[in-house]
Amino acid sequence: MVWHLNKTTSNIVKIKGDKIIRTDDLIVREVPVTLFLNGKEFVTMVCSPEGLEELAVGFLCSEGLVQTPEDLIEVKVDSENGVIHVQASEGESEAKFLKRNITSCCGRGRPVFTL
Repeated sequence: MVWHLNKTTSNIVKIKGDKIIRTDDLIVREVPVTLFLNGKEFVTMVCSPEGLEELAVGFLCSEGLVQTPEDLIEVKVDSENGVIHVQASEGESEAKFLKRNITSCCGRGRPVFTL
């Protein structure tokens, strides 16, 4: 198997009803990437190995940990080792991130019970 950027083709087996079909199909490459926030391991994500700086900043923004561009001090991507180091202004959002909610929705749903 030879990877071209983040995808390759591979011979696979598809089963449709009682038929077995051997064919080539596209496989997308994903890698584990660990984000360190202010020197602490924060989260590990499985993602495409491209656009890691954008992924880190977007993730921190969507989780409410970065509010403005000024909150970001430095973003260093080490794609060889699957690591992103982010230095950012510390706020109370970081402490709230690990607080778990039991919800009836996917993703960032409405909290029902706070633990």
